[in-house]
Amino acid sequence: AAWQIRGFVDDDSSAMEKFNYEKDDAKILGAPDDYPAQADDHLLIALGDVRQRKTMAERLKGAQFAALVHPSANVAATARLGQGTLVCPFALVGPDAQVGEQVVLNFYASVAHDAQVGDFSVLCPYATVNGNAQLDSGVFVGTHATVTPGRRVGSDSKVNANTAVMRDVDRGSYVVGVPGRALPLYSKAR
Repeated sequence: AAWQIRGFVDDDSSAMEKFNYEKDDAKILGAPDDYPAQADDHLLIALGDVRQRKTMAERLKGAQFAALVHPSANVAATARLGQGTLVCPFALVGPDAQVGEQVVLNFYASVAHDAQVGDFSVLCPYATVNGNAQLDSGVFVGTHATVTPGRRVGSDSKVNANTAVMRDVDRGSYVVGVPGRALPLYSKAR
């Protein structure tokens, strides 16, 4: 079934003016806190920042979220996708993989068989989560980064681009290099 786009939700009522859209096709429907979700609305959050995605979902109280899968993506019949998940062109979700709510799998990102991706996680282009690997909630995986089979990345962590996660990673880590070294994501001075 075809989706009809009613518009966008944004704090800035003039946010769409800089784009070259027909006015009726790209109107701002209101601020997230004030948006009156309709029973037949299915929203999609189009933000790539883990924290902003979570904040926006919380602000859109009572909203239903759609999972959107691009026709060129390959999602196994036994895979599960949570509400609000966005699967971009040429992404792959393998057999028995579980992808949580509000996850972004960007271009060519892959989640292999039996892998788990927690809510609000973002996989950049070409990021790979191999078989039986697990990302807890709110994990950001950079471009061309790889989580090797069976490894776990703790919640609120960031895996830098071109990094190979070859050991389990604690919550709130910043992982960089090959093999990946886990550093504290935020200093205690904050």
